[in-house]
Amino acid sequence: MKKKAKTKGQWFVIHDFIFDTNILVGAGVDHAALIKRFKKFFPPAAEHYFETPGGLGHFNALSTSTACMIWFRDAKPKAHTVSHECLHATAHILRVCGVKFSEESEETYAYHQGMLVRYIGQKVW
Repeated sequence: MKKKAKTKGQWFVIHDFIFDTNILVGAGVDHAALIKRFKKFFPPAAEHYFETPGGLGHFNALSTSTACMIWFRDAKPKAHTVSHECLHATAHILRVCGVKFSEESEETYAYHQGMLVRYIGQKVW
């Protein structure tokens, strides 16, 4: 029986032109190494403590900035995991930008989350 080749992990940056921010994404890479990249990429994060995740994905951000980081344990994360972490990123970015979740802003949240899922999906699936 032929062994299935393991998918190589990767990291990449998504530039969000709508809210002018950057999202560092790592899939199938070491979480600690991704945090080092985030701290180098975004110097204010250097003094911040980042907890070690225990699940399939993890979201990190600083409360005063839209810059954030999404980590996936697997190189090819499942759609529900990508969607879950993208909701955290969307909620954080829009909250920092002053867009509170409401019936009037629901479409903004939905479009933004969909955009992130699409961008990440194009890279990892």
